Amino acid sequence: MSQEIVPWFITVLSLLLWMITFFYFRKSRVSARMALNKMSSYSKTSGSQSEKEVTQDSIIYFASSLFRQNTIEDILWDICINCVDKLDFVDCVIYLVDEEKKVLVQKAAFGPKNDRNERIVDPIEIPIGSGIVGSAFKNGKVELIEDVRLDSRYILDDEQRLSELSVPIITPEGKTIGIIDSEHPEVGFFTNLHVTVLSTIASICAIKLVRAQADKDLLIAKEKAEEATRIKSQFLSTMSHEIRNPLNAVIGMSHLLMDENPSAAQLEHIRPLHLSSKHLLSLVNDILDYSKLEVGKVDLDYSEFNLANVFEELKQNFLFLSSKKGVTLNFDPVDTEFSLIGDVLRVNQILNNLIGNAIKFTDSGSIQILASLENESSSHCTVVFKVVDTGIGIEDSDQEKIFSQFEQLGSGKTRKYEGAGLGLSICKKLVDLQGGRIGVNSKLGEGSEFWFEIPFEKGSPIKNNSSVEPRKEFGDALKGMKVLLVEDHLINQKIVSKLTQKWKVDLAIAENGSEALDTVLKNRDFDLILMDLHMPIVGGVEATKLIRSQEGDYFQRVPIIALTADVSADVKEETLSIGMNDFITKPFDP
Repeated sequence: MSQEIVPWFITVLSLLLWMITFFYFRKSRVSARMALNKMSSYSKTSGSQSEKEVTQDSIIYFASSLFRQNTIEDILWDICINCVDKLDFVDCVIYLVDEEKKVLVQKAAFGPKNDRNERIVDPIEIPIGSGIVGSAFKNGKVELIEDVRLDSRYILDDEQRLSELSVPIITPEGKTIGIIDSEHPEVGFFTNLHVTVLSTIASICAIKLVRAQADKDLLIAKEKAEEATRIKSQFLSTMSHEIRNPLNAVIGMSHLLMDENPSAAQLEHIRPLHLSSKHLLSLVNDILDYSKLEVGKVDLDYSEFNLANVFEELKQNFLFLSSKKGVTLNFDPVDTEFSLIGDVLRVNQILNNLIGNAIKFTDSGSIQILASLENESSSHCTVVFKVVDTGIGIEDSDQEKIFSQFEQLGSGKTRKYEGAGLGLSICKKLVDLQGGRIGVNSKLGEGSEFWFEIPFEKGSPIKNNSSVEPRKEFGDALKGMKVLLVEDHLINQKIVSKLTQKWKVDLAIAENGSEALDTVLKNRDFDLILMDLHMPIVGGVEATKLIRSQEGDYFQRVPIIALTADVSADVKEETLSIGMNDFITKPFDP
């Protein structure tokens, strides 16, 4: 048999024997034990039927034992222990190659020196090619030495052994990765039976080791990926907090300036500032949303909602922007007699993204926002949403790419439109999360039709289907309310102070949690507490716990709302769990 065929033949034999293990393990276990005990009594002559039976039963026993081991350490120790216990070896040592150092490193050893299956603390290292073990590895061939005193390669350690057997561990690809080695005080102890059994076991061992190493590498890669995701998430959360605080100042101040009757010239400068800051906030939100969706940290929040109200709210949000561009907006919601049960915030987010894109890429004409019902039953229905524009359109080759992350249309013409290429990717992930589908039909220069469909459960009947709740204005509803703002950021204090003056709210300010507690203990007449979370001395979480721990009904019922730039789900969950009533993120909409 040629040298090239040997590894292949051993691999095939190993797999066949493994199959035998499954089907005949129980039947053969007892006979294998008996055969192994008799093995050392056979002579070196081969070919008798009894020796074949012994070889087969021995291999089955070893293979069945190996089959139950999955880690590299367990595989190696299993072979070492069974060689001593079942083959009457005095010891068994397994070495694996360290390719960088070009040495064989002792990984498992069972015998008089280590009979308790303990981890190798100070492993022996044998240079490749040195001694009988190193030669067997270098040549990839079995070394059966009947009398080591006649072999100049033998390396004597602290005890004289007279015979040695070294069997290479060779992978199915023909790569030698280690050695199974045993020494014995008797001359000529090792037989051809031992060689056959150990060679086959070495091949099975190689397959198991390759698989175990692959599993180990996969686990390490998974842990590294999870750690990288954790670090990225932490980085994004930190950066979001740091960006949102100055953004809150820019958006808040520009909003106040627009409300103070500026001149036409001043308004011309303030509006671009306000819109640019809102765009930057939208970009920050998109990055955070995509990060959460990527790691599966977005949970759906189901509630009943009226689709007509959703469309009316969208109309009010986009009417100014569309009219400024001279584009007509037409909303046509489906006329239903029932509410829908779903995540209305996520549906809103998808529609906001698609309508915003339609306005961005449409310089003239109209945009239609439609909804219709499909697959309706007594308890469920599918709503198909469409956003149809008369904008620039999309080339056929680009229509699949636009739903990929950071993907933008490639022509120079379309690059005049700002954006990070995250909006449609987020839409697709949100639609997928809700069990729906999303797509686009478009012709270059003629416009686009973006559509998505989401299945909903039917909710309670709508009493007056034709009525749509109008957007509510404050008026004097907040007049005289006593509010405590707990905030260490001076600009944020000024923004809230200006807004509350406009609403005729009686505002008090505390710069940290400790001041907030003292203020509340002295004045128990606050109607509301706005609590920043990140502050010096005492933070918002600790301050809330201290307030809620006070005796008296007032401290339990006074509403405390978190006011923070940290938008992570964990923070929101924590604030609600400690007794806060709600959560407002910075920058906030006045």
